Formats: sequence, structure tokens, C-alpha cells
Amino acid sequence: MRDFAYRACISLNTLQRIERGEHSVLASNYLNALAVLRVMDKLFKRPDESLLKTKDDILRNLPSIDDEYF
Repeated sequence: MRDFAYRACISLNTLQRIERGEHSVLASNYLNALAVLRVMDKLFKRPDESLLKTKDDILRNLPSIDDEYF
């Protein structure tokens, strides 16, 4: 249990609270534990690639505007 808690970046006490199903545990602690178990892909869909683009990538791919338009 200590090794699992260490890999999930949570305390042993927090891991025990997760196992008991206590409601006061932060959602991020649950997500860390799920990531260690490698079940995140089974539970959540990956975001569409277009959502992962940066603002600069989006601006770079905009169609050019004719200067005479303005």
C-alpha cells in the first residue's frame, strides 16, 4: 500500500480513506490513483485532437484574409 500511495503522490492515510469511500477525499487524489492503476483510458475518452491544439497552432492554420477586404 505504501508503494502504491507513493506512486500516486498521495499519503497512505489518503489511500486508506479512498478505500473506505470517504467523501472528503479530493477528486484529484482519486484521479492519481486511477492513473497509477492505468484505467484512465477505460473510464474517460481522450479529447479530440483539435482540443489539444495551442492558440498559436490555431492562428497559424487560419485561412488568409484578402487585404482588400478591409
